[in-house]
Amino acid sequence: MIDRILVETHCHTLASAHAFSTVAEMATYAKKMGLEAIAITDHAPDMDDAPHIWHFSCEVFWPHIMEDMRVFSGAELNIRDASGSVDIEDDILAKLNVVIASAHQGVTPDLNFEEMTESYLSIIKNPHIDILGHSGTPHFSFDIEKVVKAAAKEDKIFEINNHTFGFRKPSIGNCIKIAEAAKKFGTKIAVSTDAHICYELGDCSLVLPMLKEIDFPEELIVNRTLASFESYQREHNTPIK
Repeated sequence: MIDRILVETHCHTLASAHAFSTVAEMATYAKKMGLEAIAITDHAPDMDDAPHIWHFSCEVFWPHIMEDMRVFSGAELNIRDASGSVDIEDDILAKLNVVIASAHQGVTPDLNFEEMTESYLSIIKNPHIDILGHSGTPHFSFDIEKVVKAAAKEDKIFEINNHTFGFRKPSIGNCIKIAEAAKKFGTKIAVSTDAHICYELGDCSLVLPMLKEIDFPEELIVNRTLASFESYQREHNTPIK
């Protein structure tokens, strides 16, 4: 099992007002930590302190190298309902490098088990969404085996979030179940920090021991290197600057 993740697929800048670093600070510290790339995935507009929709449409004008670091454009969408609708339109999502869809308490309505399952099943069919974010929270429980198996069929990614293991500890049991189901069905995962300040980047120290313990196949971790992540993007015709 690998001992480092070299592509950060989920982090927030101060454009999401409850985060604390600029894009340049994120890129600079990522370089210092020996990462190969980062994806900036600020919260989409339904969250109270999220940036304006123009923030996401303007990401396409970013230089692809900042502070000597490969920087992917992206967004973390909010799941709106049982139909799997989200809060950024497809025409903008189609131009971003990394798109995560997550359920957030206070933003996503309180969906029951069946509704949350149906929501995820719809989301993984959206060609513009790459990753299901921090889905272990018990508040949004769903049929893990059914959805993880369907994600394998659609070749979509489940996120295993280091931030969860530190700050959403009631979710840890479900995260382990998700990882075990991903191993069973051959579903790809991304291991992320969900960093809200640059100093969290590169620290997946809470997740990687769990994956090692269950003997998770490293080839299913899409963001283990820049080469493995860009290979996934090419297979899915994701725009790569």
